[in-house]
Amino acid sequence: MSFTKRSASPGRLPIVTPSNFVRLHRALADAGQHAILDLYEGMSHAFQAYPAQMASRESRTALDATAAFLVDHPDRRAG
Repeated sequence: MSFTKRSASPGRLPIVTPSNFVRLHRALADAGQHAILDLYEGMSHAFQAYPAQMASRESRTALDATAAFLVDHPDRRAG
């Protein structure tokens, strides 16, 4: 799999089909690791960390999902 650009409507940015993070997710799952891949349409990488996005519904959902993962998997915390 590779990144594939296809045209969007005139005046809009090209659409990039995700690939590398999908491959990483599959590799983790194939290795028996618990991995969750959450996709948020129209959002950039680490969007929930940007001040302009922090108040968005998508940011709250992403941060809540991260917190739930850490609560459910305490052995995965750095430290």
